[in-house]
Amino acid sequence: MTGHGQLQNDRKALDFVILVSLTGVLVLLLLPWLWSVYSPPVPALAWTLGSFGTAYRVGSRLLDRTTNRRAALLGTWVMQVGTVLTLSWVWHLSGGVSNTAFLWAFVPILLVNALLLPGWGPYGLAAVSWLAVMTIALSESEALGWQAYRAGLPIAGLGKLIRLPHGSMVASGASEQSSQILLEMILFAGGSLGVVALGDFLSGRLGGALSLTVGLNPQEGRENLFRQVVEQDPLPRVIVDPESGAILHMSGSFRKQMLVDGSPSNLFDVVRFAEAADGRHLLSGGEAELEQCRYRIGPETRVGRLRAHRIVAERGWLVSLTFEEILLAVQTDSGQAISPRGAAPC
Repeated sequence: MTGHGQLQNDRKALDFVILVSLTGVLVLLLLPWLWSVYSPPVPALAWTLGSFGTAYRVGSRLLDRTTNRRAALLGTWVMQVGTVLTLSWVWHLSGGVSNTAFLWAFVPILLVNALLLPGWGPYGLAAVSWLAVMTIALSESEALGWQAYRAGLPIAGLGKLIRLPHGSMVASGASEQSSQILLEMILFAGGSLGVVALGDFLSGRLGGALSLTVGLNPQEGRENLFRQVVEQDPLPRVIVDPESGAILHMSGSFRKQMLVDGSPSNLFDVVRFAEAADGRHLLSGGEAELEQCRYRIGPETRVGRLRAHRIVAERGWLVSLTFEEILLAVQTDSGQAISPRGAAPC
């Protein structure tokens, strides 16, 4: 499975959690209304969540049809930003600054984004959610804006963007504690960052750094030995996850011959096969060999003999790929003939 296929699988899990979370929000808001605890604008809440849920589902179906990974990733992030903005507006409808307990609804959405989506995007999403919540809070409460101004926070002017009526859930006559609300907004910012950092840790991007401070167990020792054997292999060899195409280990000769700079995360970011079916065949899991497989490395078009075989791992199986280039020269985009690095003679 290519990186795009992995993104589609992750997005399906992401869509499920978000739609379930929005449904749960609506149910939890309706229960107090049924018990006559407070009177939220039920039609507005149902229309907002229902309309966004429908639009989200349509957008997800459209992204399923795209074959461009960058477009799919961009569309996914646009939908996530729309989710937190919609949830912020639902918070306003459900009471706003008088209902700060509602802000817990952001936790599963921020957490699942940190677990499934790559890069630093989840941290940006946490920042967008806090800015949206803070803008609504300052727009509802002039006292909160004054409190933020007195505290020297550069956010007091956000409330001037829009003016919103304050739909309070508390009993009439209760005084607004602007300092308490400001503290809760600051805690929401820290809590959002903490949730994303936790998801980042659990997904392995931050957790991998801790292995340097922990003694190696026998299993880790075997993995290190396996890694050293692969890295010192004179043949251009790479070990990949067949489901996602993620590179787990590579030999020094592979790094040199394939012009690898840094630590690429996916085989298909390094090797662009002329025929997509060739890549799927090699990662199918069985013994495979392609005598004259055409692929591109940067601007170079190459032809090589590629062999693949399965490696049994503790949590499934991996694929080992070896590359033997069979041409003495290849053509670049400019038409210049050059000799590939490490090319084997015909």
